[in-house]
Amino acid sequence: MESRIPLASDIKGISSLDLELAFRYSHYSDFGVSTTPKVATLYRPVEKLLLRATFSKGFRAPNLGELHKGKQKSYVFLVDPCSLSNSPDKYLGCEVQSDPTQIQFLTTFAGEPGLKPEEAINNTLGIVWGSVVNGVSASVDYFRIRQQNVVDANVQYILDQNAKFGSFPDLVQRDDNGNIEQIYAPFINIGRRKINGVDFGLKWNGIHGLGGKWTWSINASYLDKFLDQVDPESPKEDISDTFVDAASAGNGALPRWKANSGILFEGKRFRLSYSVKYISSLHEYVPFTDRRRKISPWLTHDLQVGYQFPHFGNTVWIFGVDNVFDRPPPLVTSAFNDSYDARSYDISGRFVYSKFSFRF
Repeated sequence: MESRIPLASDIKGISSLDLELAFRYSHYSDFGVSTTPKVATLYRPVEKLLLRATFSKGFRAPNLGELHKGKQKSYVFLVDPCSLSNSPDKYLGCEVQSDPTQIQFLTTFAGEPGLKPEEAINNTLGIVWGSVVNGVSASVDYFRIRQQNVVDANVQYILDQNAKFGSFPDLVQRDDNGNIEQIYAPFINIGRRKINGVDFGLKWNGIHGLGGKWTWSINASYLDKFLDQVDPESPKEDISDTFVDAASAGNGALPRWKANSGILFEGKRFRLSYSVKYISSLHEYVPFTDRRRKISPWLTHDLQVGYQFPHFGNTVWIFGVDNVFDRPPPLVTSAFNDSYDARSYDISGRFVYSKFSFRF
């Protein structure tokens, strides 16, 4: 059920005030009943200024694969803490140092019928300005997400806990030399997450000059905190501004800043767009060491021009270059794909394209 209720409008101090109410009722044969509500307010003190806030709950029952997936084997890229030279003295679960040259391990994934549902509480608070100056609009939104019982087949977590504390002895099998023979990684409820951040948007539309219309926009997201707690007994760890490859059961790249900005010119027949994309620096642990290194920030430039032929009104020619300066992705030593994070960065380099189109 969803509803939007107008509470007031066109009175002193209130251009409009609306209340949004929603809820979802779910019944699962194996997880019982869940009711997830949402409450939102939208307040305009004046027509061009909007204040908005939301509160909602989330619920996700484990899917059939997470519950009943058959056993599947794969060689997973992992870092064994027992491979460090001082591991027998440093970690309870390391009787001897394992082979530091081993980087992939036989892992068996499987479903877990005893999983609990994931639950979340989400809050947002934002402000939107419309046409503060001629053609300018802007928005700022703060978000806070609280998750618990997050479902994941986190192999690296199982391995870390086994090496450091001797946990999960039945899931990590080692030979007499301390080398891993096999890891069993069922889906587990890995604990809790707390995520805070701010989204920004700014657009300047309707600038006229040089025989056409100009538009400039920028969108950015700032990740303030990503607190990860793998189980209720472990300490919270802020993993924002870090990289742990998803191939190693990590969360990938979690940069503080991600942004894109662009300028668009639209003339009578000529069109030009120029944009940039930015990902801030990150930190990672160099595999098989305790050393932390910085991953460089990444900035790329894209350019596209288009022209509509005057005597063939439906014929358009487009020419573009992505990554104009052929900026390579930053070195990520712990990434599975040849020391590059292909999930976060475009590894193809400069890309040039052209297109003619004709509409009948």
